[in-house]
Amino acid sequence: MVMIDMLNQQAENFIDRSGIDALAVCIGNIHGKYPPSGPKLRLDLLEDLHSLASKKGVFLVLHGASGVPEDLVKGCIERGVRKFNVNTELRKAYMDCLSEPKKDLVQVMASAKEKMKAVVAEKMKLFGSAGKA
Repeated sequence: MVMIDMLNQQAENFIDRSGIDALAVCIGNIHGKYPPSGPKLRLDLLEDLHSLASKKGVFLVLHGASGVPEDLVKGCIERGVRKFNVNTELRKAYMDCLSEPKKDLVQVMASAKEKMKAVVAEKMKLFGSAGKA
């Protein structure tokens, strides 16, 4: 509990001194691919950070959300995360497309764009942002 209190103090200090609108938190999330065992997110820490952030009018961001299972994403949303970064999944969709035979660069680019759009559409549904723009 002492460690969480110290982290909350650091976060509060940072929010107050910087005047930020959003706080990217590290709760066990990583950039890139997770090991086969999957992510081990600290939802208890996220809950405390959300309590602090909401009092300060700051929203939470989760970098390294590619590969986070649906149940954990929903747990993060319940605990105040409002922005997820999933660049690894978008890059993977693009790179996977390059291994499919195409006639020319225009077809490669069009196909890659469609594959990436499919990932974005899937994530928008998962994150609860589909149809809200």
